[in-house]
Amino acid sequence: MDAATNIPAQVTAIGGDFFYFHNIPLLSGNYFTDDPLNSDHVIINESLAWQLFGSNDIIGKDIFINDVPYNITGVSKDMHGENQAANPHIYMQYDVYQRMDNSAFISCYEVLLPNPISDFALNIVKEYVRLNQMEHEIIQNTERFNLINTFKVLSNLKERNIKTSKVLYPEWENTARITEYKLARLLLLRIIISAMMLTVLIVMIIVYRTNISDFFEKTVKVIKTKAKNTKIAKAIEERRRKEYEKKEYH
Repeated sequence: MDAATNIPAQVTAIGGDFFYFHNIPLLSGNYFTDDPLNSDHVIINESLAWQLFGSNDIIGKDIFINDVPYNITGVSKDMHGENQAANPHIYMQYDVYQRMDNSAFISCYEVLLPNPISDFALNIVKEYVRLNQMEHEIIQNTERFNLINTFKVLSNLKERNIKTSKVLYPEWENTARITEYKLARLLLLRIIISAMMLTVLIVMIIVYRTNISDFFEKTVKVIKTKAKNTKIAKAIEERRRKEYEKKEYH
């Protein structure tokens, strides 16, 4: 790293339109393009910037990797994992990194395709890219975080937690999967709350209908009682009238 300071750092070797796919927040500076003229350009994260220089304002300065100077074009915001501190990180061109490490290989390809109908782009990739499913995985990001896919994640949480493949996900995919887990947990919470609210509503309706039924029953009973009392009163009055007429006749 720096001529006076040796700090281990994770390297993401990139190519193509990486920064088009991944809008990594920059605290200062600019992205670099996949161009041979930019082969000495790197972006480092804020953790590494502070450890090396004690500042984020370091655009144009050099760091040394294997005693070779590289120019800093940008400082990215730290990408924290869930409950994890950010580690020193460097973004550099893949071709440059491969010259430093002959064993380096491309571990992740990303493509942008039209998807006019469901799974159209996914099926094209599957057709033209034959991969060992134990060592590779094709992930579709189309509408990845919509409600239907979140339901699928929720229904497969147990299977997703049991890792059966040898695939090592890059940090952005791990971040996306963490987001899926969070959305699935929120969806589960919403389902539980909705079920509780529905239960309360049903109980309220039952109680309301019971009270209404009791009210009508009591009302009918009162009406019947009044009608009966009225009938009795009329009968008594009629009997008194007849008795009075009988006395008058005699």
